[in-house]
Amino acid sequence: MEIGKATCCCMWRDVCHDVIGHDVSHTQCMHINSIRSPECTAAVIQCALRAPLKQYRHHHAARPIQAKLSHWLEVFDLQCHANPFTVAIPCWQPPASILIDTHAHVLTRISCMPLYITRSLCVHDRYADFTSMFHAEMFDPDEWATLFKNSGAKYVVLTSKHHEGWCNFPSAQHWNWNSMDVGPNRDLVGELSDSVRAAGLHMGLYHSLREWYNPIFLQDNANSCNTTNFVDEILIPTLKDMTTRYKPEVIWADGASGDNPCSRDSVKYWKAPEFLSWLYNESPVKNSVLVNSRWGTGSGGDYSTGPDRYTPGKKVSSKWESCFTIQAHSWGFDRTEGIENFFNATALIYQLVDTVSCNGNLLLNIGPTADGRVVPAFQERLLEMGKWLAVNGDAIYGTTPWKFQNDTSAKRIWYTQSKMTGDVYAISFDWPESVNGHPGDIVLSQVKNAPPTVSVQLLGMEGALTVKQSVDGLHITVPDVDTIHLPTQHAWVFAIRGLP
Repeated sequence: MEIGKATCCCMWRDVCHDVIGHDVSHTQCMHINSIRSPECTAAVIQCALRAPLKQYRHHHAARPIQAKLSHWLEVFDLQCHANPFTVAIPCWQPPASILIDTHAHVLTRISCMPLYITRSLCVHDRYADFTSMFHAEMFDPDEWATLFKNSGAKYVVLTSKHHEGWCNFPSAQHWNWNSMDVGPNRDLVGELSDSVRAAGLHMGLYHSLREWYNPIFLQDNANSCNTTNFVDEILIPTLKDMTTRYKPEVIWADGASGDNPCSRDSVKYWKAPEFLSWLYNESPVKNSVLVNSRWGTGSGGDYSTGPDRYTPGKKVSSKWESCFTIQAHSWGFDRTEGIENFFNATALIYQLVDTVSCNGNLLLNIGPTADGRVVPAFQERLLEMGKWLAVNGDAIYGTTPWKFQNDTSAKRIWYTQSKMTGDVYAISFDWPESVNGHPGDIVLSQVKNAPPTVSVQLLGMEGALTVKQSVDGLHITVPDVDTIHLPTQHAWVFAIRGLP
């Protein structure tokens, strides 16, 4: 199967080789700034969409996955990345990068960056030594859950295990390398799962398939994946234990890609069909769990997860997810960065609106501190998003893409449509200036031939606005008030009722 020039292999390196015409290293492919090829990005997302997981649902082929998706996995969720990485970031990565040497059994220190932090912090030569600084002593799962609830998110995805193999729960396969045995001495996954569900939100778990330093995984790769001891002895037992114990509603797989082609294969090495068959037919969450599409080449998923920060700007036919960060350059909290390296609330709301209008849901990452806090810079942005959604949520929750995603003459206007009422929502990130002392107009160039009975309301305010259909689109006269007195900031939503 081919998509344009790119073979449907669903991995960055292979796709880019076919599109660009020459080989590129895995590091080059994975770095978001190294290959911003639209052809690669489009090929990757389309690969995932063409490989659904229905073949694994032997006894549940009729399960209403899309109906389930439309209920809550359709808008906005939060991902939390907490592990020794939150301590190691200032010492183990150069500024504006999260790339780490994945080929060594033990990482060697890159540099201490004395311009940003004191040298006393960077005293460890082994990544494992940072566990002595990861205590999460101020971690309050109820406080986190309340924050997430107030942000307007509908589900939470916690990192249960990232690529370094550290588990945020007691794992028999990761003795002395989990949050119960060392560091916090707490079951972080269990505690947060309980609090999130008590707050009325859905709980999911991120889980890396690979482990950079695990000697069994490294030996399998050295054996060209003719052995699968890591998958059989470590990965699948851990996944089954985690699923049975915490009953996640989303399992968010990652880390199937790599320099060794064999360890990308969802069937030959990762044995995704075997695990997913158990998950969908025998596990305690068989009737409710959803999975993403990062289980290896050709694995597909209940919804598609393309490259990080994927933003197509146009409708994707199947459900997809955009993975985005609040801190611009890192998925974990980087204390060396100033506030200028955090996206502001307007930019994050724009990403949410852009994503939802194109049939996606937004996974927004936050990086807690090593002592277990969500710092005020993250909190402020989440709460601002929550305030905006409290007024304008009708344009986000329970919506579907309209026939047009954005306004061609004003790229900062996006559209959604209510599944229940059919109302169309125009979401504008610009407020028109007054003309000769009179309120200005917003012109919706995509709204043509509106019937005389059409009505428009600004969400958060009572009453209908004055509208006029012209050849260049629907003109909406905005309220004659200063923007500081409007019900929300950042963006304004016009509900259009009565369109055919």
